[in-house]
Amino acid sequence: MKLLTFSRRISNSIVRNVSSQRDNAGKPLSLEDFVLRSKVITMYRDVVRIVYKTHEKADLMDYVRHEFKTSGIGSDISHKRYLYSTGMDRINQTLSMMGLSSEKFKQ
Repeated sequence: MKLLTFSRRISNSIVRNVSSQRDNAGKPLSLEDFVLRSKVITMYRDVVRIVYKTHEKADLMDYVRHEFKTSGIGSDISHKRYLYSTGMDRINQTLSMMGLSSEKFKQ
């Protein structure tokens, strides 16, 4: 029960950091940024659900959290799209190595 509460707290804090309605310069997000941000949040939540089905929860969550925090820094939309597609590829590769279904993460 404590693990579930902890994961919700971490998930909410990361989503809150990613989901602010304005970019770093204080300007409102463009439609493309908004849609991409929504996809990233959905991807993060799906990855967290998958991680908590495995036995190495703590290590995998640390890795996922670190990757999302460090990769979220940047302002160029093409670079953000590249990071998103690369992340999807990495998730699919990891899931196939673990023997799990990757149907959810088809682009």
